[in-house]
This record gives sequence, structure tokens and C-alpha cells, in this order.
Amino acid sequence: MNNKNYQTYQGVKMVKSERKEMLSTWDQFKEALAAFAQDLTIVGHAEEATISPFDEPKDYGQYSLVQIPENLEEDEFKRKMADIDTILITCMDKRVARPAWVAEGGGNKKIMILAIGGGVVQNQQRHNSMEIIASYLGKFNNVSQVVAADHDCICGAVKFFLNSLGLLHDQGLPGLLKVDPGDKAEKKLMESLIAYGAQPWIKAFGADKVIAKNAEVDETNHDVNMVVVDLSQAEPLNIEQLAEQLKQRQD
Repeated sequence: MNNKNYQTYQGVKMVKSERKEMLSTWDQFKEALAAFAQDLTIVGHAEEATISPFDEPKDYGQYSLVQIPENLEEDEFKRKMADIDTILITCMDKRVARPAWVAEGGGNKKIMILAIGGGVVQNQQRHNSMEIIASYLGKFNNVSQVVAADHDCICGAVKFFLNSLGLLHDQGLPGLLKVDPGDKAEKKLMESLIAYGAQPWIKAFGADKVIAKNAEVDETNHDVNMVVVDLSQAEPLNIEQLAEQLKQRQD
């Protein structure tokens, strides 16, 4: 992407946008999060139960999709948010959600988790929903840190998004790149996707509170290594732009 398409915000490369700032309501927030309600169908586990943003993720080997409980009212949500130190946006992947939560201090500090397919890496339609979610949560000034993350070693959501754009491979992004899962080529592109996905959170909370991370999957030890993405250097890339790049490579 040409540098003229970037602007700098507090030292972070941002894609230029003409969209006005949104101040989301509770109903808009709930509706935006509900856009991810069917994510378990992507991985063929539609029967699994969702969790609340204030729950611990499920154990390793189980998917942890976050949704707002039907009986949770805004006043109660606000009371729970008043105790939150960190918001963690991560993939619901069964290899990632629990280890990422532990790595970020889960159990020792108050974490609100938003675990959905792809974490902060979304196609444009879902990215728009993420902007609404970030706008609503940005009202909670007590939050000291936002961790904006996804992971390498085949993110199923990224695979799903690319499939929908005509780029099919059993091993998703690394397969399309013709590299092994976890290869540096996959990591580099995931970092660019994460950099783009972090932008709504930077707009809502400020660059000083947001840290972007790539969860490097360690299946042998059932763990992840949360690697910081340097947002001053990473070139933001969205799913649609990635798909175009991959199609050009195939030509």
C-alpha cells in the first residue's frame, strides 16, 4: 500500500478514513456484538455454549465465543466494567482464548474478554461492528489497557474470510502462501492484519492504552507466546486488501 494512504496518530500508522466518530449506545453495542453470534458455525461447533465477557475462557481445547447474556442489563454491565483493568480482544480459537487470557494476567487482574472468530482481524463488514463495540467500551475510563490480538498457525476466521473471497486452501493463509503454519511470512501478514484491526480501539481509547499482539501458537505445550506488534512500523492491511494481494500472486 502506498504511503499516501496512511496517516499517523500518536506515532501509529493508521489507514486514512473519512468516517466520522461514532458514540455507540447500549443497544448498538449489543447488536454489534451479536453480529458474531454465529461464529461457532465457522468451526463446526454450533452446539457449544457461549460465555459472558466477564467469564473465564473455557479450558484449552474448547472454543470460547463471547456474547452478552440475554438477562444482562446495561446498569449491571456498567457495574462489572467499573472493576475491569484490561480488555482483551482475541480469537475464540480452542488453542488460543484460554492461554491468551492467562498470559495477560487472567486470574490475577480483572479482564474483560471479547473472544470472537478472528479477534481484531475481521472482514470489512465485521470490522464496522467492531468499531461500534470499541466506541461504546471507550467510555470506560477506568480501563488501563486494551490488548488487540489474533494469532498465527492458521486462524480459522481468516481462512473463512479468504474462502468467501474465492481463495480456498485447507491450511488457510499459510497454505495460500505455500509456507508452513507459523512461518515468518504468515506472521508478518498477521501482524499487518492485527495492526489494521487495532485501529478502532486506538480511536476509542488512545494509542497509549492499546497494545497489539500476535498470539504465536505453541500446540506442543498448549500455550501461546503473546508477541507485541510494533504499530509504528506495521503497515495496516485489511482482509480485502490481503485477498487482492494473494490473487495478484496467483496471476
